[in-house]
Amino acid sequence: MYLALAVLNRTVAAKLAGVSRDTFFRAMRLHRVHAPKPQAKLDPRKVEEVRALLGKRPRREIALMFGVHERTIDQVANFETWYN
Repeated sequence: MYLALAVLNRTVAAKLAGVSRDTFFRAMRLHRVHAPKPQAKLDPRKVEEVRALLGKRPRREIALMFGVHERTIDQVANFETWYN
């Protein structure tokens, strides 16, 4: 029930749930879904593959192949990251 009310203003939602504001916030924190911490998607072997593909395929396509953002491919190409 608390999650359904979360889209409302939290103070109003707490009143509608019939609980105090503090109880409502505590319940929201307990049921919060935490995203997993990001992990490195590229390792030295993959960086070599990316650099081999540069100039042969569009950077957007390379980014999709490796599941990273196009900016990450730009950083690899410009030696801003992965200096090896």
